[in-house]
Amino acid sequence: MRSELGMSLRIAFLTLALAYYVQPQAGALMIAPIMAFFMYWYEGTLFIQKLLNRKVLRPNIRSFRNLLIIGISLLIILSPLAIFLVWLATQTDTSETNIISQIISQLLPREVNGATVLSPEYVAILFVTIYGLVSDLCGPLWVMLGVFLTWPLSAIKRKLVINRAKLLMQKRPNLKVVAVTGSYGKSTTKELIYQILQKKFKTVKTEKNNNTDIGIALTILKKINKSTEVFVAEMGAYKIGETRECCQIARPDIAIIPGWINSM
Repeated sequence: MRSELGMSLRIAFLTLALAYYVQPQAGALMIAPIMAFFMYWYEGTLFIQKLLNRKVLRPNIRSFRNLLIIGISLLIILSPLAIFLVWLATQTDTSETNIISQIISQLLPREVNGATVLSPEYVAILFVTIYGLVSDLCGPLWVMLGVFLTWPLSAIKRKLVINRAKLLMQKRPNLKVVAVTGSYGKSTTKELIYQILQKKFKTVKTEKNNNTDIGIALTILKKINKSTEVFVAEMGAYKIGETRECCQIARPDIAIIPGWINSM
């Protein structure tokens, strides 16, 4: 409920700010950008508190792809700010600027010789408000664009990891692979099998729900060594061909299907 209210306020403030930017004579809209500005200040203080208390989820900065996505998002978000600062620095002392300098102590716009003049403070607040609202509302779009641009890099890295896992498994011909797949009950069955086998054999299993091809490959590279005797691998069965891709990485000696829903 709180997030829905916050999103509604953002959309309303952005609409009002843009309307005032197009038609600054609308006096009823003057206060909207200031309200939005202070709303962001308040949310900013809450974010700093969560950051200091370590209650903020942070991306894994060890991932090169995550760093690229963050960099692309920051570039897109900060570019308008840089352009605005360059524009502000190149402004000359025109007659309009002289009029503004006479009312620099005034925050809200006022009428001068029949024209609405904005003080530098209000221009800055208006820009920061619109800039912040657009960046906030379009945040998912920036991240999606970053994911799309870095997809080739991710695909190449994924392929390399899977190939390394296949080579490692080829060097362990005596390693027994127990594959657990099906529509439901995979994780529970995997855990039960592991608890039984690990009492007698050096056993490795996939953790949690890492049952995709890349999850199995990463488990192989991180956990399997020369002393490993059994590998219990949970293999996904959510789409056609997924289990086959997993089996190409770790070819099972034993396959267990605890639950299977017939789609016919």
